Parts: sequence; structure tokens; C-alpha cells
Amino acid sequence: MRVSLETQKVPERLSILVVDDDDDMRAGIRDGVLALGHECTVAGDGAEALLLNEGRRHDVILSDWRMPRMDGIELCRRTRGLDVDGRYTYFILLSAFGDKRHYIEGMEAGADDYYTKPFDLNELRARLMSAARVVSLYRKLGDQNRALRRESQNSFREARIDPLTGIANRLRMSEDLDVFRSRAERYGHRFAAALCDIDWFKNYN
Repeated sequence: MRVSLETQKVPERLSILVVDDDDDMRAGIRDGVLALGHECTVAGDGAEALLLNEGRRHDVILSDWRMPRMDGIELCRRTRGLDVDGRYTYFILLSAFGDKRHYIEGMEAGADDYYTKPFDLNELRARLMSAARVVSLYRKLGDQNRALRRESQNSFREARIDPLTGIANRLRMSEDLDVFRSRAERYGHRFAAALCDIDWFKNYN
């Protein structure tokens, strides 16, 4: 990998996992990632990388294609299975293969980017700038989805609480009675409902 010291650092700091079974290549990519101002973790194959990423999700994975135990394609597929709740790992496949067939196979496995070795630091910087935009977008979408879920849950609760007394209202009672009735029918239980009248209720009001 050719390193240019004139390259400026990438503005957004990313957590990056570099995966390669070649010690020299792994060290070179790691040095390039660190030179660009990012955090970097390394792994010698896909199986080790998967364990590391399950323990702590990374923003970007730079993975070699051909590796022992688990190759880059399988690592990419399994990484996609971890992308839930707005978290997304940008996956870049590195390979000595330059033909279109391998490119398509990598994209079908879920990779976001694919390019052949070797590459220089300026190219790595450009690729990570694209990765940063995608990761940032997924973060924003995840935050928005979580906020919407909280609002929905709050609205659900508020619709079932009487604002004056702070106790469950008629809607909640109707839903609870449906649950009790279904449970009684399923298990052969009995249940009863009591209706109570409170004298001078306006005084409590």
C-alpha cells in the first residue's frame, strides 16, 4: 500500500475493523487508517473479526476476501445480520480479484464497496469519506426511529389514562376485559367484574 503523507485527515472519526490474514498488508492498512485519524482494530481472519464486531460494533469493516476459517464474503453476510435498530456497518471488500464476477459476488453478499489491492492513502481517504456519509445517515435514521417509538409508546399510554384522575380509563378497561375473557376461555378459568359507585364523586373531582 502506497502512503502519501500529504493526505489530510478525514473530518469524522470512525471506528474501523481491518481484517486480513497477511501480516504486512494488515499492518499497512492499519497504519493508513490511523494516519487518517480513525480508531482501528485488527483481526487475522473473518471468525476473529466477527467476534470482535459482535462485542463492539464498528462503523466500517475493511476485509480481505480470501482468509482461513471464514472468508470476507461470509463475514459480510453475517455482519449484515447484526444490522438492527439503526446500526449499520459499512463493509469494504479488499481483493486481488479485479474481474466483474467477483465484484458482483461481493455486492450480492452485502458489501458497500469493493476494490482491488494495492491502493494508496488518498484512495483510502476517499473511500472512508463515502463510508462516513452513509454511517452518519444511518445514525440519524436510527435516532429518529427511536424517538418515534418513544412518542408512539407515550401516546399509547396516555390514550389509556384518564388525565383528571391519573387512573386507567374505559379504553384500558375494555382491553383488559378482553384479555381476561380470552384467558378464561383458554384455560377454563372464571373471572368477575365489579362495578362500584362512589358517593359524592364530585368532591373527588
